[in-house]
Amino acid sequence: MADAALKIEPEYHPSRRVARYDLVDYGAYLCKRMKQHWPHLQDRQILGYLQGCSDGPSSGEYLFIRTDRSFLLAQSFQEFLEPYPWVKEIFCFAYYEDARYPAEGDTVEKYQKEMKESAILQAASLYEDLIRWAQKIGANEIIVDKLTDVPVKDDKDPKHMSTIKGRMGKLYKSEEIFARMDPDKIRKV
Repeated sequence: MADAALKIEPEYHPSRRVARYDLVDYGAYLCKRMKQHWPHLQDRQILGYLQGCSDGPSSGEYLFIRTDRSFLLAQSFQEFLEPYPWVKEIFCFAYYEDARYPAEGDTVEKYQKEMKESAILQAASLYEDLIRWAQKIGANEIIVDKLTDVPVKDDKDPKHMSTIKGRMGKLYKSEEIFARMDPDKIRKV
């Protein structure tokens, strides 16, 4: 009985689909973060793309979800020759840029650290929703760690809940071989 009393349940962070009004509030932040990885895109292009992703829950091609402090966008693909679809994470961002104003008596650094940890934990929780969505559409593979604020694993505690491995379980790694056609045009990876 004492062991059960000591077991602490992890925080629950409700998630929901991103709606257009979320893009009014957080569009500038999402554009800024996406332009760090895709600098050739303009804000209008990014916002149009995100609006299309948020409007398309009926098609099932995109999963665009959020919590209070995080956003995740993933896309499903099905190639003609493959029997099952697969899912690719586009991004998973933890939002903590507004953590500048601490409560009474707190130091700014401590407050910012706590807000960042909370945002990363919320972003990590979105990977569980990603798994449920992939199972729902019958996908057999999820590609993660493309553009994310969530660490893949923690060397001290591999099952830590603020990591991708802690939320998704066993992860696999593959190697990809490719040729670069124009070495002057370098894609950020």
